[in-house]
Amino acid sequence: MPHFDDRKSELKIAQLRQREEASLVQNMAQKQGIPFIDLSATGISNPAVAILKESVAREAELGVFQKNRNALSVAVFSPNKEGVDKVLDELRAAGYTTTIYMTTHMSLNQLWDRYKDISRTKKTTAGVVDITKASFDEIAKKIVSISVARELINSLIGTEDAHKVSKGLEVVLAGAIALTISDIHIEGKDGGARLRYRLDGVLQDVAEISPKMYKLLLTRIKLLSGLKLNIQSNTQDGRFSVKLEGVEIEIRTSIIPGSYGENVVLRILNPKSIAVPFEELGIRKKLLEILQKEIGKPNGMILTTGPTGSGKTTSLYHENWLWR
Repeated sequence: MPHFDDRKSELKIAQLRQREEASLVQNMAQKQGIPFIDLSATGISNPAVAILKESVAREAELGVFQKNRNALSVAVFSPNKEGVDKVLDELRAAGYTTTIYMTTHMSLNQLWDRYKDISRTKKTTAGVVDITKASFDEIAKKIVSISVARELINSLIGTEDAHKVSKGLEVVLAGAIALTISDIHIEGKDGGARLRYRLDGVLQDVAEISPKMYKLLLTRIKLLSGLKLNIQSNTQDGRFSVKLEGVEIEIRTSIIPGSYGENVVLRILNPKSIAVPFEELGIRKKLLEILQKEIGKPNGMILTTGPTGSGKTTSLYHENWLWR
């Protein structure tokens, strides 16, 4: 008995429909004197797409795909559709000039898909994560221990849901700050990655991250830190800030290639967590007197050295403050 592959048949039918639609739109474009464009063979600029809200673009069945200074290239399914003239008038009122192209629904869907990328990266390029006090207080109330952090973070970033990446990273950072964590480790492994907090010098397992979420988190961290997305075989260092109640907490990013992908270490430099009086840093009395004398001089240099976790950054915060 012959066996028919329904998937192949459905694919062929879909391709025929696409070709028919493309032919129909090309004929309509020719009659109206408007150029036809296939966006699958044309570059689509995310900043251009972002000029219009997604809801507006979808309702009018159009989208901006290129921007050259104030000149916009706009793809429409039909220039006669209700709402198209209104959108174009608003763009011109905003100081843009527009060139109209007709295209297919398939091309417009490719353009509209860019809104997903824009929503994920819109707030990452500034290098600052802004966590409101209300949001931080809510997270801090919940996360009172590593075990609670493990449950909450796993519920957000242990899935394949791409829409949870922003909230997930916010909870990871806010939870680390609330627990006075010194470092956040994201380590690639077979089948995804694992998230660990360094608390009092000891690494604690927090969450298992799916491969898809791992890639999304890595991309977001790279964008925040001003690092290159296409470099995966070399180490990269960067930084970003977490703004909380008007205070910027610096996060230093180190990315190191590993056997199962890139490993990320986020060092948290919270001024509040290192607010220890200079005299209580553990420096011997005689050395403390020498330091205070040297810091008081109008010029010179003090070298602060030591292994990870030895207190270099904490000491330097105090030295810099006293120097001022």
